[in-house]
Formats: sequence, structure tokens, C-alpha cells
Amino acid sequence: MNARTLILLSCLLAATPALADKSHGHAHGDGHGHSHAEEGAHDHAPKHGGIVSEANDLDFELVSQDGLRLFVRDHGEPVNTDGGSAKLTVVSKDGKQDIELAPAGEHFAGTAQLPAGARVVARVTLGGRTMAVRFAMP
Repeated sequence: MNARTLILLSCLLAATPALADKSHGHAHGDGHGHSHAEEGAHDHAPKHGGIVSEANDLDFELVSQDGLRLFVRDHGEPVNTDGGSAKLTVVSKDGKQDIELAPAGEHFAGTAQLPAGARVVARVTLGGRTMAVRFAMP
């Protein structure tokens, strides 16, 4: 990977949190017409032992144990991924890698493992809508 590509990727990853915060438009007291005190509403805790990130009012949980799985939830309810697509762009000390994940019911699945400390941007398409979701692996 040349220095210019590395700089561009670093800028993209650095800008992603600010863009993601504006893209989903969600903040406490945001006037969505629902209460954050509703039972089960906006429970962002991991359900499968992974890392959770929110985008476009959906929760995405990336699990890197026994292969890769990307779960999608809408207000706590699983989202069927059939007909959708997911591609991970992984940037680590070893360089950049793209990984395609296949729809598998309530998640997307792949066989790769993510290195510790990797930065991941998932591009997910569901229902004709494409979203970018950012994760930082521990």
C-alpha cells in the first residue's frame, strides 16, 4: 500500500464518525416521537458478543468469533438480510482488505477473521438503501 492510499484511508476513517453522527440524525431529545424510556427501545447492548455501532436508526453488531457475522437490528428486533449485501473494508497494520459477507437470515456471514486493532467500515445495502457503519476492533 503506498503512502498516498494510506493517507486517504486514514482521512476517510477519521471523518467517518462525524459523518455517521449526522447521517443517522439520532440524539437524545431528538423529537423522533418515541420515548427512550420505552421498554427495550434503543437497547444498544451486544446480543452476540460483538461490537455494536448505530447508523440510520439501525444497530449493527460485528462479531469476529468463529468467522464473521454482522447482525442488524431495528429497535431491538432482528432484520432479515435476505436480498441485501454487506462488504467490509478492513484497515490494519497489515494493510487494507475487502471482505464480502453473504446474507444469512438475521445476519450477514463470512469466514475471515479480523485482526486486533483493525478499523472496519461496513457498507450494507438493505431494502435499496446503502449505509456505512464504522467499527474499531479491540
